[in-house]
Amino acid sequence: MLIFVCQGTTHLTMIYFYSLQSPNSMLTFEGQQHMGSEAIVQKLSGVGKVQHDVKSMDVQPSHNPQAMIIFVTGTVRIDGGNPLHFCEVRMC
Repeated sequence: MLIFVCQGTTHLTMIYFYSLQSPNSMLTFEGQQHMGSEAIVQKLSGVGKVQHDVKSMDVQPSHNPQAMIIFVTGTVRIDGGNPLHFCEVRMC
């Protein structure tokens, strides 16, 4: 979970984190869905230099006693451009 706690998370760290995801993980990026860790890593590897700035992280218990729901918001810059808002929901 350190991936979300660190401010200014690097793109390579994010790619490594996504490479650990399950085949059922999905990323929606600009309206396109990328299913499975391999497809997610491939997409993230091709977007350019990325810088995340996490603004908030909320963690809640889930219906599964061995899992939790994590909701993260912040901004992301791609190739030094203007910051874009993002939100991400995970069940871990």
